[in-house]
Amino acid sequence: MTRLFTNPTQRVFALYGNTGDHFYTPQLRELDLSTWLWGHFKTLGYERIVLFSPDKKLHFLDPDSARLSELGAAANAAAPPSARPAGRLSGPLGSVRIRPRSGAASAPPAPDPQEPPRWDYGAMSDDQVGTWLNRLMLEPRPTAILIQNGEDLFARLDEDAVRLWDSRLGDWTGSRLPTPSRNLAVLIFRGEIDGNAMQRLPRLHRHLFGNGTSGSPLADRAFRIGPARPDEVGHLLHRLRLSGGLGWSSRQIVDRCVGLAQRLTPENADAGIHSMAWLIHELPTMNITQEPDRWQVLRQTPTLARQVEDRLRSLVAHAKEQLARATPPLQRRGPHDIDRLRVAPPANPDQLANLHLALLGSPGTGKTTLARLVAAIYRQEGILTTGHLVEVTLTEEHTGGTVKRTAEAVARAQGGVLFIDEAYSLNDNDFGKEAVAELVKAMSDYNGQFAVIIAGYTDKIIEFIDGRNANPGLPRRFPSMNRLTLASYGPDELYHIFGDMLAQQGRDQDAALREALPTAFARWHRAQDPERFGNAGEVRNLVDAVVQQAGARPVIVREDFAALPGWGQYLGLAQELSLDEVLRPLDAMVGLASVKDAVRALADTLAVQRHRGRTDLVPGHYVFQGNPGTGKTTVARVMGEVFRSLGLLARGHVVEVKREDLVGRYQGDAETNTKVQIDKALDGVLFIDEAYQLAADEHDIYGRRAFETLLASMENQRARLCVILAGYPAEMQRLIGANPGFSRRLNDLIDFPDYSAEELLVIALGQFAAQGLRLTDAAHEKLAAHLRGWDRRRGRPDFGNAGDVRKLVEAIVGRQAMRVRPLLRQLSPEESAIIGPEDIPD
Repeated sequence: MTRLFTNPTQRVFALYGNTGDHFYTPQLRELDLSTWLWGHFKTLGYERIVLFSPDKKLHFLDPDSARLSELGAAANAAAPPSARPAGRLSGPLGSVRIRPRSGAASAPPAPDPQEPPRWDYGAMSDDQVGTWLNRLMLEPRPTAILIQNGEDLFARLDEDAVRLWDSRLGDWTGSRLPTPSRNLAVLIFRGEIDGNAMQRLPRLHRHLFGNGTSGSPLADRAFRIGPARPDEVGHLLHRLRLSGGLGWSSRQIVDRCVGLAQRLTPENADAGIHSMAWLIHELPTMNITQEPDRWQVLRQTPTLARQVEDRLRSLVAHAKEQLARATPPLQRRGPHDIDRLRVAPPANPDQLANLHLALLGSPGTGKTTLARLVAAIYRQEGILTTGHLVEVTLTEEHTGGTVKRTAEAVARAQGGVLFIDEAYSLNDNDFGKEAVAELVKAMSDYNGQFAVIIAGYTDKIIEFIDGRNANPGLPRRFPSMNRLTLASYGPDELYHIFGDMLAQQGRDQDAALREALPTAFARWHRAQDPERFGNAGEVRNLVDAVVQQAGARPVIVREDFAALPGWGQYLGLAQELSLDEVLRPLDAMVGLASVKDAVRALADTLAVQRHRGRTDLVPGHYVFQGNPGTGKTTVARVMGEVFRSLGLLARGHVVEVKREDLVGRYQGDAETNTKVQIDKALDGVLFIDEAYQLAADEHDIYGRRAFETLLASMENQRARLCVILAGYPAEMQRLIGANPGFSRRLNDLIDFPDYSAEELLVIALGQFAAQGLRLTDAAHEKLAAHLRGWDRRRGRPDFGNAGDVRKLVEAIVGRQAMRVRPLLRQLSPEESAIIGPEDIPD
């Protein structure tokens, strides 16, 4: 750490952030920022320290500075509002000589040496102040100028005055000062520096913000003052102890100042940084304990610790080693020095370890909890200064807003961790991509000063970092070693979480429930969609629901679960559907007698084998061949439920895909996309429509790779996966014949015949009835004749069966509506629902 303002290459600095706080020195003095700066400049050897604010104008904190400034009493005379200083002005028009107007003094007269120095010259005009400050900066005497409330100064000035100030400050930042001069100026801002407002002063803006569009000021000339650090909190506590306002021992203060410093930055940082005045006010009511060891806290969550502790310890050890190598020896601390007003010496970002992390996993697996722990561990191990967590969304739906919001978030996260959940949502629009670009830049510019942790679903985070549309800087900032995958909880862990959450609400389980719940949780867990399951979040919802059912009763019983969807079956309170009930949707389907017989025969065979004690049963893989619209998808759903009912598949859900879902558009996508879809379908059915397209062309390497990946999973995952491939009969036969390995993995081939005209009529009448429409006898006869006319198309690949019927029904409904609408005033609702022969196409 080095002292502020010791960079010999800069002459104009800015301080912003928590500038209105009180500061506590090792001498236990309480100072405001200006007073601290006055003392700091004195220790640096500055002889003349001049303060300026829009309200008090020119003033001093010590007589020597006032005397050395050579300002006499005459300077207290108010100048006319129109007075302007004489001399040359550097501005857009070049070097222009300004002539004073009549009655205006070009400068205050020389002081009377017998008159004591004035400490306050509040009546001086802004022009006079600027002239005097410029003169003082050009003199060789070591001078420091403090411009307080800089945002007020520049907000209230007119354009001419703003141009004058920008010219002077710009000159001070350049080569106009004498070569050996140490003179400098410091602008103090309350809160953040408004880069947009600062653009009124283009030279100053360029000096503080550089030439880029970043909303963050440059770190070598603009210093953000954050919350007090443990050293300063310790100074305050000792001050309170010595004044009798705190009954703690010195040992207790040492133990507690770190934890108290942490509280000055709220975990989510939404309320901003707390001041020392807030700490003094809240201290009597705080529950003060010694700061816990964060590694111990991590181990209190065994599931998290098991997965990440070793990796995290390795990363932290490497970060500490790199930090030690990159940090120069500390300057000896003076009696005036406090940590938050000292500057970390610039280090090559490449010399520091990468602190950024990507947390991958489903919701409810502890990603946010882990992010908070990582932030605290980084602080505990001395890697980051505050260890607070800032949770943000970064996009703004207007031009420029995203960059500003991202810069503000980075500024708030300095010393801590910026946490972005579901970070891949930033790729949804151009504003989000702006945020990613700004974030990537900040991760390099401020490497070692804060960390970014992103979190979300595994596949989406990987796509966000490594995908073809990803920002090219992301893979380097989130390398594989900085990605931690949090597995979803198993049923036993979920049950323990349930018990803990229940106990936190003062509830308990009765003996019968305690015995039944582990098995019920296993059934519940098997029935969930892994992609959507919220893990601990789902358990929280479950606890809330059963507590609500129990009311004031402290003991939870089985019956409290009865009204919750699915839990009647999980706990055995409700009877599972019989196999006949699972097959009942087949009865509602029109025609397809051979298909129904095949499915029932399969279900009966599996049920009998299961009854005989077979334990090696698997759901199998199937080909459904037939034209579109013959009910293949519906039958696949029934088969999924059959396998679930028989215990062969845990969920029995159906994932429907086509070739484009598996192959993708680029080399390498086929294997990845196919594995993603297979993972979605595990414990259920993967239904691939038009599956023959995967191998329709021998030169299609993408389709072939997807097909090879599929074949491997059909074998390796056969106990957890049923694959059904569907398509036209001829094409499916070619697919089977061309791939011997494929045919060996198939359990059955089911033909789906085209519907007859009579069956299509039944389907159409059912669709009309579902809309509350009925046909006249004449319309019925005309529709039947129309469908008989489709016989010549039956068996052709372009025959859509029930799909074509749906289109026909939609057309008839549209024709009827056009006919009936002009007559609505004359027709009853019942009459308006009649389909006539004129509505049926010829």
